[in-house]
Amino acid sequence: MNSEDDTIRFKPVLNDLLNQGNERICGICHKQFATYTCPRCNLKYCSLACYKSENHAACTEAFYKDSFVAELQGQKVPEEDRNKMLQMLKRFEKESEELEEPADEIPDLMDRLAGIDLEQSTPDQILSVLTPAEREQFEASLREGSAALRGYVEIWRPWWITSEAARQSLIREIGPPDEVGTQRDVSVPEILSNIKTIDKVSSANPQERLIFNMVDMLAAYAFMCRFLNGEITEDPIESAQIMWNVSRILSSNQQFAFESVSEALTSCKMRLLQSKAYDSTLDTAILAFKDVSLILASHHYVLAALSDIHRIFSSACTGGRGDGATPLIPRTTRQRAFTSEKKVYYYLCLVGNRDEMRDALPILKAAVDMEVKRAENDMEEMLRITAVVEKDRSRKPRGPLVEEM
Repeated sequence: MNSEDDTIRFKPVLNDLLNQGNERICGICHKQFATYTCPRCNLKYCSLACYKSENHAACTEAFYKDSFVAELQGQKVPEEDRNKMLQMLKRFEKESEELEEPADEIPDLMDRLAGIDLEQSTPDQILSVLTPAEREQFEASLREGSAALRGYVEIWRPWWITSEAARQSLIREIGPPDEVGTQRDVSVPEILSNIKTIDKVSSANPQERLIFNMVDMLAAYAFMCRFLNGEITEDPIESAQIMWNVSRILSSNQQFAFESVSEALTSCKMRLLQSKAYDSTLDTAILAFKDVSLILASHHYVLAALSDIHRIFSSACTGGRGDGATPLIPRTTRQRAFTSEKKVYYYLCLVGNRDEMRDALPILKAAVDMEVKRAENDMEEMLRITAVVEKDRSRKPRGPLVEEM
């Protein structure tokens, strides 16, 4: 199978993506996909810079004038609301003083924990050394969820971000030469060796739309890496389970192909939002989409990410042991991991041709970027509606809703 045939394989679906984009080209610069629409003149635009450009000045000036007048009208605060706010502040100050402990009488927390064996102690024994104020703060953090606990843990920076930053600053962490004799960035996962061509692993001609399935897999991988704070090899079963929960492609044994990038990312978004295990929000999905866009910026990154996924499922089959002994892993889990491992290798072979993906990746990335902007617009609209609803709820009716005649 030559490279020309490979390029033709993906041309129909890639052309469809381009045609979809041409319907939403920015009306200002005529270069980027337009994911925004001006609410005053219905002009489609791609960015804030285009929105503020001279070609759109007449509309924006009128908008800013209306916004300024509305802001001035909304600055008056009723006397009753101001008094309530002052009472709340005084009550909060009083409660804070009651919870505050005299600092000179309480040893430092590290000194209090020095005599405790953290490995052998129970949670109650560890919590017993906290002051009431410290325990109250800790329990409040637990009630707020994972977002509050991030302040206590150093956040892992994904390799597709740190490596990109290093490349732009011309500072790279150099490791030993790879098989082709070049220096590779050691922060990027190693690409699986001896990746075969697709005709060597399957006699059937692959569907063009299978390329969209790769977007689904990369989104699940990016979310899993961030959720586990980069510790993806500590428990390969957990890593595999997260990707199964997020990716329809990795979790299903049926042959299936998404119709578009939008459908693939929407599937991941809905799985994240519907899962109670990950406490996910629309922000979480948008971050995963942005990660996919960064990975799609490089053919090397795509192969590195798929290779990393392949290694996780391979480790899940053996429990991370090379001797094949897996006494603690259920047979069904091993079989599922084995199936996913083979599926990921198929996609590695599918996208392994660099010449073919040189044309495909920029189009896929542009489509992902368009979904990012669309999701951000949805979130902004949701926040706007929420603010309006909360404002309406806070207003007191000026008179009785029902008046007896």
